[in-house]
Amino acid sequence: MSAEFAYLPAGIVSELNFLNLDEVCLHYVTHIRNFVLDEDLGAAYFNRFASDAGLNKNVNGTKCFIHLINKLAKLTPFNSAIQTIFHQLYPSPEAKPKLLLLGRESVDPVLQPKVEHFVKRGKYAQAHAAILLELEKDKSNLLLADMLAELDIQAGIDIDPWHKDIGIHEIFKKDWISRLAFLYAKNGQSEKAVHYWNLVKDSGGRDSEVLCNYLASSYLKIGDREEAYKLFERSLEIDPVQMPISLAKRELEQPFVVSKDVLDGKDVSVCIYSYNKAELLDMTLKSVCESSLEKCEVLVLLNGCSDGSLGVVKKVQKAYPSITIELINIPINMGAPAARNYLVNHVLTTKKSEYIAFLDDDVTLPVNWLEALVTAIEEDSKIGAVGCKVVNPDRSLQYLFRDVSIVKHGVFRLSLGTPFWSKDLNLYDVRRDVDNVMGCCHLMRRECFEKVPNFDICFSPSQLDDVAFHLDLRLSGYKVRYLGQLECVHHRSTGFQGLHKRVYGNSLGNDVKFYYRFLESFKVFKRWQQERNMSLFLK
Repeated sequence: MSAEFAYLPAGIVSELNFLNLDEVCLHYVTHIRNFVLDEDLGAAYFNRFASDAGLNKNVNGTKCFIHLINKLAKLTPFNSAIQTIFHQLYPSPEAKPKLLLLGRESVDPVLQPKVEHFVKRGKYAQAHAAILLELEKDKSNLLLADMLAELDIQAGIDIDPWHKDIGIHEIFKKDWISRLAFLYAKNGQSEKAVHYWNLVKDSGGRDSEVLCNYLASSYLKIGDREEAYKLFERSLEIDPVQMPISLAKRELEQPFVVSKDVLDGKDVSVCIYSYNKAELLDMTLKSVCESSLEKCEVLVLLNGCSDGSLGVVKKVQKAYPSITIELINIPINMGAPAARNYLVNHVLTTKKSEYIAFLDDDVTLPVNWLEALVTAIEEDSKIGAVGCKVVNPDRSLQYLFRDVSIVKHGVFRLSLGTPFWSKDLNLYDVRRDVDNVMGCCHLMRRECFEKVPNFDICFSPSQLDDVAFHLDLRLSGYKVRYLGQLECVHHRSTGFQGLHKRVYGNSLGNDVKFYYRFLESFKVFKRWQQERNMSLFLK
């Protein structure tokens, strides 16, 4: 076969190392089109760009690297190596003394792995004590102070007991206050972020689009949309190619409003399939039944359940007599794609539903979830499917959306589903057209199934069937819309964590199937990439 699948180990580093420099540029631009950059992913891109011998001779590579350095310089203001490169590109009189002082700062190389060891095990107090011990030996050490502040703010530990005693050099005072504003904003502590921001916003704070973005998030959280809008405007003046920020600004100009009567006269079938998750199914069904459904009906397919799920459905039917809940009890587990197909066929042949919604059996939803999805899909007749922001029970981001990011001989992959930093900062409460939304809560037009009649059963028992379906919709001329103003909690009883090896092996096998499934469409996907990236700085 002329296009052999290439297995890549999990992780962004293996992806980037597999790509040539032009492909790394496309990967980078795909990410910054979707999300604001964070330090960890920025470091991975930096290492890949910096290690490429052809960087200086590649126009797009140079553009991307300079753009990346601009971001990292603001994300990591006390990183001597990054600041040195940044000030080589943009020399300034203030830079030299700062670089000299930063060059003298150091941290015991044993400390970082020790702190990481504690943090991975949730032992924040031990990590705090280890850093504080070193900082007390040198209270002017900016790197140690930064390490401790980042740890404490993330862990919710009060920094005041040690912060009042440190001696940050006067030349870094403004940078330090800005850093605290950034760290508090990044960790969702909006009031403290705004407090520190007010100390620096008129003395250079507005020169950093990164700081403007995070503080705009803080203002959104405290309900000050006007100040958030001003910060988004300033951010885009500094860096106009920030698509996530352009979309966030547009949402403030033209906010999404859920139509409260959108379900009047509408037929929508809400489909749920389940396999041996009685407690979670009970939670999900109650969440659905307590939401605004109007005359819409719920269909529940039990996939060969043997754990009491049948009793759960019957109990909920009795508890909510005003809601039509149709039970389909299948004696075997046919897998996710086949269950979806069974439900779709049942709806198409027995119902007049204009829309079909699919929910996983482990989600909880806001009251207006269906009204929101229908409102969103009716904004544009070309939208074939719409999905929402998906969060974990602790409200951290689990899945937003994905676009095709790698299309080459051996590998076909989609982009990250969230930024590396998973705390929800409200920067992605936007509407945008994407290649894929998460299938645990999405809505489709009935007519879509004329062009894309099935979820592909080659991905049984689970994983990737919804992704493939959305790509098929896109290839058929439909849009797939992400609605970030709607939030679904996915309790996620499935996934890669804790999987039996043979189940994990099945997931890896699906990656191979996914590659060959879309191989003949690679030229189309590459065209999509080029069209998207032409709108930014890759020409």
